[in-house]
Amino acid sequence: MRLNAILIDMKSKVFIESSIFDYSTYRYRRNLADAARHLITFAWWEQESSNFELFTLGPAEGERGAAPDDCVSAIVEIDASSEVHELADALQAANALPGAPDIDVLHIAAAVANSADFLMTWKVKTIASAHYRKKIARALDSLGYKRPEICTPEQLTQGGELTSDPIIDEVRRVRAQICQEFNNDINAMAEYFRKKEQEHPERLVSLPPKRTRQRAAAQESPEGYEEG
Repeated sequence: MRLNAILIDMKSKVFIESSIFDYSTYRYRRNLADAARHLITFAWWEQESSNFELFTLGPAEGERGAAPDDCVSAIVEIDASSEVHELADALQAANALPGAPDIDVLHIAAAVANSADFLMTWKVKTIASAHYRKKIARALDSLGYKRPEICTPEQLTQGGELTSDPIIDEVRRVRAQICQEFNNDINAMAEYFRKKEQEHPERLVSLPPKRTRQRAAAQESPEGYEEG
């Protein structure tokens, strides 16, 4: 028992940002990149999650999906303490994430205030972008906080790469082929995909809007729901 306790203590702490839960539920599957992220996330839950101590903000702090059932019990839900909110305000004042949603700043503050070693996210345009990470690091250094490593599930493995998946491999092969064909010109690639959408409308996926917890509960209530 003592040995097990020591091994548990040695696990790195990982803060799970809400986009990880969204991709876990396969909510995003409108293109190959999102489908690949879903598969990578699911593989991470199965192969890597047990290697870490996991925690996240409780559901009250923002809408989120759900991890696979067998992983949920291992995730500790925390509340946003006064320290978390104060740190979030300080990060905002330091302009650490200009233009980013408040919930993103709150997630970073929660990870930092609770001594996370890693913050895992799929928000590659904000939290995990090189530009924002540099600003976040500077702000946390100036405030005297230890900064967590910000990463995606694909980057956070203890045993090397996640198990190869034929769909992920195919996505990467096609992505590399298209990038090479258009010389990494993002505008040219966007135009290419727009033409593909017009040529094959039957391949597009249109999902109904995801119900919020409040609206879902109201619809199940005999009293109904009235927007304010």
